[in-house]
Amino acid sequence: MSDSYIFPFDTCEKVRDNIIAQPWSVLFNILSCIILLYFILKTKKFYTLLFFFSLLLFEIIHTISHIKHIKGSYLNSITHFAAIFVNISLIIFFINYTKQIPNKFTLFILLLLQTTDLYMFFNSQSFVYLVVSQILIMFVVFYNYYGYLPKNVRHNINILLIIAVVLYSFLLNEKVNCKKMLNKYPNIPFHVIIESLGSVIFYIIGITFYKL
Repeated sequence: MSDSYIFPFDTCEKVRDNIIAQPWSVLFNILSCIILLYFILKTKKFYTLLFFFSLLLFEIIHTISHIKHIKGSYLNSITHFAAIFVNISLIIFFINYTKQIPNKFTLFILLLLQTTDLYMFFNSQSFVYLVVSQILIMFVVFYNYYGYLPKNVRHNINILLIIAVVLYSFLLNEKVNCKKMLNKYPNIPFHVIIESLGSVIFYIIGITFYKL
């Protein structure tokens, strides 16, 4: 495997020459899909359904990407635009729930973040930056509507922020130290830490928003 970016097989789990290339990542991604499907079946509002469906679509693509690599940047592109769909669906969710359009300052920040995100995507495709840009966009939307939300929802959003920061720190560690870790412990799927945190995030999002 070359040192160039090969999505997502430069994550910190040994790539196997089997039907499923990164089975541990796939296992936790399937768990995330099951969690999202569970909440999709429980929700009754279309805008909530749309948001959860966008998350499920993203996670299905994410899961497939850990099963088999497709040459080129197709998987990276599809996954990235699925993440943009998640953010659009989140805005639609909050507009419908609160009956409020994001204020002008928030719209400016979102436009700036998304424009920068697309610029970085088409010019570098640096996964580390693209992940943080999507997290920033999501939390800008969360905190624009923070005052309109029940206390328990605000509490869970704060927890999501903490978990997202922890997840991103592990992602940065992979970027810097993955080769060293796999050289020393080649059979330990370190990337599972990130995927398991992702499952926790999806669960908290589910229990937080499915009734809204």
